[in-house]
Amino acid sequence: MKRVDKAICVELLGLAVAAGLKSASAFLALLCITFATLVFAFVALQRYRNGIRAWVLARPDLPLQEFFDRFFSQEHISPEVVAAVREMISHRFARLGGSRFWPTDRLDEDLHLIEIDPTRIEDLWCRIMDKFQIDEDDFPDAPLDTIGDVYTHVWSAIEKRQLHVV
Repeated sequence: MKRVDKAICVELLGLAVAAGLKSASAFLALLCITFATLVFAFVALQRYRNGIRAWVLARPDLPLQEFFDRFFSQEHISPEVVAAVREMISHRFARLGGSRFWPTDRLDEDLHLIEIDPTRIEDLWCRIMDKFQIDEDDFPDAPLDTIGDVYTHVWSAIEKRQLHVV
């Protein structure tokens, strides 16, 4: 967090405490402190997101074919599925530079998606299930640790669904 942001947060917290001490109402004091805490948390979260975004955007923006060749040429995943999933990831996580997420990126440790925006992960899964006409039961039980796992889980679910249809 920048020094200026810390100074603003400390100033807000000081004002909130001062307002609370001058007020006869304990509720107002609690409200002021809560507000200052929320402002501090919001500023910290924004800085955290910006750091992740800067890390991701430092990578080259790979065209689809190069992306597929680099990460999935040895896998048994359809290029069309990779393209569709990559587009959905890019769209859902555009603020974080989702088009530059690589399969080796860990969802929690590298991108911190679970901490930063868990609802977007849920939304991504809903959109994937709608797009490919698959159910939660079609996905493998294996853990979902990396962006690459998203691609492989989707492909496994599609294959499982096709086996049930045939």
